[in-house]
Amino acid sequence: MLHPVGAPRDWLLDKAGMLSAALKDLEGVEIVVSSGWAAYHPLPEIQALFQPWPALQARVVGRTEPWARPPGHGAAMPERERQCRDWLRANGRSARHWLAIDNQRHHFAARDRLVLVDGRQGLRVGNLYRLVEMIHRLRREA
Repeated sequence: MLHPVGAPRDWLLDKAGMLSAALKDLEGVEIVVSSGWAAYHPLPEIQALFQPWPALQARVVGRTEPWARPPGHGAAMPERERQCRDWLRANGRSARHWLAIDNQRHHFAARDRLVLVDGRQGLRVGNLYRLVEMIHRLRREA
C-alpha cells in the first residue's frame, strides 16, 4: 500500500503524472489517501480527482478515517500512522507492506516507511527513486 499523505490536494494533483509514471511497472501497488482534506470527501470523489491519470486512478482504493476521538491514554503512535494502520487492519491488508509519502516527519514513527518530501517543493524525482527502491525492498522482505 502506498498512500500520499500530508499534502494539499493541489500538490498531490500537480505531481500525479510523475507518481503514475514511477509506479507504471509496479503491479499490485495500491494508493490510500491519508490527508486532512481527504477525510471529508467520499472515496468516489477522491478517485474522480485522478481521472486525468487512469492508471493512477485505478490504484486509489481508499482513504483513511480521522479519529473521532484520539485515545485517552495517549497515542503511542502518531495519529496519521495510526490511521494508516487502522485502514490496513480494517481492510484485511498486511501491516508489513505499506509506505507513506509525507512532508512532515512527525506524522510517522516508522521512518523506514516514509518518503519525506520538502513541503515547499513537493514530490521530486529523487523522492520517486526512493519510493520505488522502498517498494522493491518491501517485496524482497515478503
